[in-house]
Amino acid sequence: MENDQSATQRNTPDDVDWAGIITPGNLLLTLIATVQPILAQAIRHGKEILKGKAGHENVPAFLALAGTASTFFWVSASRRDRLGKRFPNRDKDMRAIAGISGSRPQSLTLVRNDFIHVDERLEEFYLDSPEANLISWQTVRSDGNRRHFMTQSEDGRSLYSLQGVIDVPEVIMWLERTYGSISKNFLYLAVNSHAIGDAE
Repeated sequence: MENDQSATQRNTPDDVDWAGIITPGNLLLTLIATVQPILAQAIRHGKEILKGKAGHENVPAFLALAGTASTFFWVSASRRDRLGKRFPNRDKDMRAIAGISGSRPQSLTLVRNDFIHVDERLEEFYLDSPEANLISWQTVRSDGNRRHFMTQSEDGRSLYSLQGVIDVPEVIMWLERTYGSISKNFLYLAVNSHAIGDAE
């Protein structure tokens, strides 16, 4: 499991040390343009959950989108060597543009660990919990019974994954701050991308 200490986040784009960024500016621009709608959709689904509309669409979509968004800011340990050698600071530079310092919030770590490879997690759950009800993988938690792969609190603020409790408001807060920060820096990056990072 990856580091789960809370990350702190700045909202002032002027804090970005553009001279310290080494990832090619054009690549960063493309990454940000790609992650922006992912963040926006994750926020939308998360807020629907808090409204009591968890359902079988909002929870999986929220988890999948939030987990995917996190990969833009913390690369996978299984990342291919070719990419790691060419873009060694890609996630660090993305965090700088988003004003993120520290490591990933615990709830976001749980989201990524359990749901980026949800197919494999379901296989493991099938092997480890043969008595479980796999038809309904998500349910409201009433008695703490682990007969379901995913359970949630009645108010939708907590999701219980295989590895711990996911705080939905905490993840939404991270998503909103990240979206706001990269949006503030997008125009500057768009105008100056040719002069940022190593273009070779």
